[in-house]
Amino acid sequence: MNISFLQDINLKIIPRVGHSQFAMTKLAIIALLGLFLPALAYVPKIVGIKSAIGGQFPYQVALKINGTFYCGGSIVSRNFVLTAAHCVADDYMKEYPASFFTVIAGTIDYENGGISKTVKKIHIHENYASRS
Repeated sequence: MNISFLQDINLKIIPRVGHSQFAMTKLAIIALLGLFLPALAYVPKIVGIKSAIGGQFPYQVALKINGTFYCGGSIVSRNFVLTAAHCVADDYMKEYPASFFTVIAGTIDYENGGISKTVKKIHIHENYASRS
């Protein structure tokens, strides 16, 4: 999306105008912003981004903590799911109890369907530093 047109908009200060003229100027500016803001509302951060089709990434899982969606993860083998370390450890790098977590796989709706497995063990990489 090309937003270079914003460089062409010049707002000028109008000295000592009457109340109605000032109100009309504000109204015109607000109307202009209303035209441009919807176009600027969504700007993809990845070049060539496309929405995923349901089920397109079957290795993606939902990680729930005490029954509530918490983080995502990826199946890397039959017994292992990879997720971000900050999802399973506090700010002091102390891991949360594995019993808090459930992994939901095989569905695009983590509230319904799929396979639910409890987490047995959490492994945090030895070089993980939460404050860096």
